[in-house]
Amino acid sequence: MQPGTYTVDVYISNMADQVLAEARQVILVDSSVEFTKISYEDGNVTLTAQAKYICGDPEYQFWYKDSEGWKCPGDFDYNTRNTVSFEATAGQTYEVVVYAKDQNAARHWKQAAVACGSIAALEDNPKEPTAFIPGEPLDQNEMRITFMGTSVVPRRGQQCNSVFVETGNGDSFIFDMGSGVSANYVAMGIPYSRMDKVFLTHLHGDHMSDLTTLYCFGPSLDRKTPLRLFGPSGDTADDGTMAFAEALKQLTKWHVESFCFTSTGLKNGKSGYDIEVKELPYMEVGGIAYNENGVKITHFPAVHDRDGSISYKLEWNGLSMVFSGDTKPNYFMTNQAKGVDVLVHEMVVPPEVWAAKNSGLKPGDPGWQQAINYTTAVQDSSHTTQKAFGYILSQTNPRLGVATHFQVNDDTVGPAMKDIRTWYQGPVTLAKDLLVINVSKDNIRQRYAEVSDYAWYPAPKLYPPDQLAPPKYPSPLDQLNNELLEQVIPASAYE
Repeated sequence: MQPGTYTVDVYISNMADQVLAEARQVILVDSSVEFTKISYEDGNVTLTAQAKYICGDPEYQFWYKDSEGWKCPGDFDYNTRNTVSFEATAGQTYEVVVYAKDQNAARHWKQAAVACGSIAALEDNPKEPTAFIPGEPLDQNEMRITFMGTSVVPRRGQQCNSVFVETGNGDSFIFDMGSGVSANYVAMGIPYSRMDKVFLTHLHGDHMSDLTTLYCFGPSLDRKTPLRLFGPSGDTADDGTMAFAEALKQLTKWHVESFCFTSTGLKNGKSGYDIEVKELPYMEVGGIAYNENGVKITHFPAVHDRDGSISYKLEWNGLSMVFSGDTKPNYFMTNQAKGVDVLVHEMVVPPEVWAAKNSGLKPGDPGWQQAINYTTAVQDSSHTTQKAFGYILSQTNPRLGVATHFQVNDDTVGPAMKDIRTWYQGPVTLAKDLLVINVSKDNIRQRYAEVSDYAWYPAPKLYPPDQLAPPKYPSPLDQLNNELLEQVIPASAYE
């Protein structure tokens, strides 16, 4: 049978062909419904659904659950309207359900397709006064966590992975530096001088690629001191962070030399193009990565793809956060993250969703099995499922759980929250880029940042001229040969 809805009529008659009883049933064959939009704005939640393989004009019925129980916005009857709204209270999470049925079907949920979802009524409009504005001072007793990248798939709305953590004593730390995140650091007004300590969880490209930008351009602007790089060891010296740093310097040698017509360091011998590496034994549990100015950062093993991945725990002023990096669910995490204030943990969409969205294929298409085999293998070797994330939260009970590495779409959030709620009913956020979380001992505040899409570099840290080392090359033309210079059009020709 082809996908769709089928009406089946059954009659019971006697020998005289008199109808004694009859019944009608609508059968669903691969029929479905999904939320195409779940949003909160101006005090209202808006739900939009779309039915598939339901004949004629589908009829919909929406429900939501608040603290008082289940409610149906509008009337309780099915109708062809596929969008509804209801008033919502900021800060509350709502479970939502939609039913879709054929017009010929009985008005009963058993003859309808169903989809479930969830939405946290956060003020997610950057034009609202609750938006975070870059440059906002941080209270001396607070910690601030900003998500600069939150996806494995490079997306305009979600770059790859990076989290920026600030503490009220003026310190700042980067956890991973994945591809595309540099633009978000600029938009958030973070100068390179504050991006001098980077903690890598592992060496996959979506977690370290923009380290190239940070390393290359920091010294020509305001990071005149060495880049401090922390990261895991490997099973061999070639697999570890130390070897990676040396390879990065070789990779960028041409760039580094090209910028040495300006000062890139200080007279005390420190250079922005130096990398100070602390390689962390990847199997060590609770090892000290950093312990300065009242901030302690420890590390413990992650289980991801191959040997040589770690997770981090930051503690300061009675506050704590854990950043998992990429990992399968593991007991290292449930032990080390127990009772933290904020647990930032990776989570991935199911393999069938990943396969469908990345390939455009669907079950039965040529190539579908190959696509699903690949995404299943990636999940099985490397990542945490939605239910597993809920389980991890139930075992650690943080004040706030945050999922990252997850593609936030209208049709992925609901199923993810449903799976998480199988295990955990506490506060959960699915992070998108520019989520800002302020953490104090008595409050956790979540906002999204209001930024310009066309920001320039922020105001730099200015060193007194007498502290700056002289440039290696006195003139910006010193590295160009005479034959090239002879072909330069003089300014007098066009000025």
